[in-house]
Amino acid sequence: MWLLAPFKDRETGRYDWHVILFFLNTFLVILGYSQRGAGFQLIKVGRVVLLVLSLVGLFTFAKKHYRFVFNGNKNWVFGLFVFFNLMLLAFSVNFINSLTRILTWLPFLFYINYFVVYLFRRYEPVRVKIILVTLFCFSYLYPLAIMFFYGNPVVNRNLYGYDIGGFKANVLGWASIAFFVTAVDLLLNGKPGLWLRRFLIAAVFFAVLALSSTGSRSSYLCLALSLVILVVNSRKMSLIAKIITAILITAATTYQLGVPDSALNKRIEKSEKQLEEGEYRFKMADVALDTMLENPELLLTGFGFDNSIEGIARYTGITFKLPTHNSYLELFITTGLFSFTFFMVFVVLNAVVKYVLYDIRRYIFLPTFMIIPFFESNLNAGQFLFFPWMTFMFYYVHSGSRQIPIPRTPATDQRLAPHRMPALPVQVRPQSLPVK
Repeated sequence: MWLLAPFKDRETGRYDWHVILFFLNTFLVILGYSQRGAGFQLIKVGRVVLLVLSLVGLFTFAKKHYRFVFNGNKNWVFGLFVFFNLMLLAFSVNFINSLTRILTWLPFLFYINYFVVYLFRRYEPVRVKIILVTLFCFSYLYPLAIMFFYGNPVVNRNLYGYDIGGFKANVLGWASIAFFVTAVDLLLNGKPGLWLRRFLIAAVFFAVLALSSTGSRSSYLCLALSLVILVVNSRKMSLIAKIITAILITAATTYQLGVPDSALNKRIEKSEKQLEEGEYRFKMADVALDTMLENPELLLTGFGFDNSIEGIARYTGITFKLPTHNSYLELFITTGLFSFTFFMVFVVLNAVVKYVLYDIRRYIFLPTFMIIPFFESNLNAGQFLFFPWMTFMFYYVHSGSRQIPIPRTPATDQRLAPHRMPALPVQVRPQSLPVK
């Protein structure tokens, strides 16, 4: 089936079960956002079981499929980042809470890092990128399908503040932009089959329509930046396609602004009120940073992993109900300057620089997965965009390492050969004798 083709190894024609398991790990996080109560708890248990199976498979059965010597010499980035966070646990305002949270986070981070290493051991770098883009494209298609059946953004132009099939509108906005950028990259770089191409083109237009109805400001920003990169900088689109895209987006935006009850106008009104009253996340950031400046030791240690709310309450007596809604700020105020600086330089900045140098003329996926964590806490393994955010960053951590092809032998050729019917023996007819 054409929908399953992206999960196959093109060289062997077989399904890559490690890729399928990674897709399921990502999908269960997304599915969990639409569940409540017992259903959500069951998915959490299922995620743990699936993670164990995925890790066992990755470190036991994957080796026989390697095609490259790829030692993963950048694993020190992951290891040192983990080391910093574990060392800082001793300074947490709530040691047990920080320990519990970090132990539920690190196994997933460990899995992501070594799954990327596995991909580089089996596939060429360009193929690795296409696999990751495809996995996340298909993962975030599910919320769009739910929105299509239950929300109908063609009719309902303002879904902001509503729950659609269990998903909140802002989550559907993130799903829409995540699907949009990965689907566009897959269309431009992945060479999908005819039916998959047709399906993706139709889904991309629906994703833009769905996104416009959600009122998600961060998603609007990501869409605008992605379109600028696509229209102004991309080598993969023709000039005519760029002009048509620019005209369509301008027309759609003008239409949204002209409808008083549209999600875009409602979101602009709410943003103006928040700026007048003072937005929650800015207030919390100000209090947290002022507290750290008044207590300089906190600049080095932070409040303790996932302890931003409790840390602020301990030092100031001010209680916030929600976390910072900023993954980068959350990392800084909970783990301190050393961990934050290391992460920003060797993970975040490394990804941005390599993307700009090598990929920005062909792909648009990275800005979305770097920007939305600025507006939402995605450090927890159960957060909506945790998997793509961390996966693409660790992709760029490892992308500069050298691959050395493993020499082929008759045994490996037979193992890697595609499934096909054995060739029938050719019968050679003897030449007939000349007739006298």
